[in-house]
Amino acid sequence: MDSVLKALVAVASLVVIAFGAEHAWTLYSEFNGRQGEQAIAASSERCRKIGEDSELIRTGQQPVFLSTVPEVVTEWDKCRGL
Repeated sequence: MDSVLKALVAVASLVVIAFGAEHAWTLYSEFNGRQGEQAIAASSERCRKIGEDSELIRTGQQPVFLSTVPEVVTEWDKCRGL
């Protein structure tokens, strides 16, 4: 009887550990997913602003988001994947 109880406690412990590990992994994955989404959104917003600067330059105006024309050109190329 004592060995059966020990076996049940061991199995229950493994179940608790496995559940805890799965739960921890889920939380970790969700956290990283949110960080990734935030990074993508920030990058998209940055590229949108650089695109607006590019349009300003194209129409002969000064950029607003970045300070120089060469900087805008370089960063706009990066946003477009060039």
